[in-house]
Amino acid sequence: MAKNRVDIILQNKELKRQHQAIEEKNDQLKAQHLHIFNSIRSAETIQQAILPQEALLRDLLFDYFIIFRPRNIVSGDFYWLSSVGTRFQATIESSQRAKTLVAVVDSTGHGVPGAFMSMIGNTLLDRIVKIERVTTPSEILKRMNLEIFLALQQNSNNNDEGMEMGICSFEKLNDRETKVVFSGARRPLYVVHQALSVTKKTIETYKGSRRYLGGKRNIGAQFFDHELVLNSGDAIYISSDGFVDQNSDGRKKFGSEQLVKVLLENAHWAMPKQQQLLTQALDKHQGSSEQRDDILLMGVRIT
Repeated sequence: MAKNRVDIILQNKELKRQHQAIEEKNDQLKAQHLHIFNSIRSAETIQQAILPQEALLRDLLFDYFIIFRPRNIVSGDFYWLSSVGTRFQATIESSQRAKTLVAVVDSTGHGVPGAFMSMIGNTLLDRIVKIERVTTPSEILKRMNLEIFLALQQNSNNNDEGMEMGICSFEKLNDRETKVVFSGARRPLYVVHQALSVTKKTIETYKGSRRYLGGKRNIGAQFFDHELVLNSGDAIYISSDGFVDQNSDGRKKFGSEQLVKVLLENAHWAMPKQQQLLTQALDKHQGSSEQRDDILLMGVRIT
């Protein structure tokens, strides 16, 4: 009996020691998790800082909306904005061929790896447009394709990361018309004509190249421009693939066809109202299913 009591006491001591060790390990894991979480939150602050600020968006685009939903705290998707010359909202007398350029970019991956790629993409766009003064969308994509290849040293490793991108330039022609040039790397442009008319509005889709930016397979990829003259009231939309690829509870994608339908149905509303209606359509489709990718959709009204 005495031996059994000693064995039980020893077993209890061992169990207590093991419990304490588990608690210490849990405390260590919690501390590590908190450290990682705080680091990612700091990364979110940095990533938010490189995105165009609201004042600049209002100044250059005037009438627009952005739906931006990172899957994780930080995102591989990002949007970018720049101007060459004076503000494109100015009159033709003062604009002097001014251009505004806007891009929606979907980097490979999401979370931290995607966020690193987004920083590379933002830096390259700034250099190509703001320093080198390349303003033709297809030429920007061509330069981006090469620069990503070089930056990631893809000639000497198996890295095949890259980006999908849709980019538009806006050039005011007169009080009513704006020249829009679009080029895409696996991203389309949606254009709603006579968008303010409930009964007369129509939608067109302009496809981008089938190649993405970066990777050995795409080093010789060709990109092309769609040149349009749009009227005041028309609307354009560019998105990453996260919106159309989002699954429902029944594992059905939102899909490009449904997106086109929803865009056309709601194009006559003010841009903030469109943002609300599109968000509601996405939420209704998604239900309780997990968000599968970063989501980015931008709409701009021609003014």
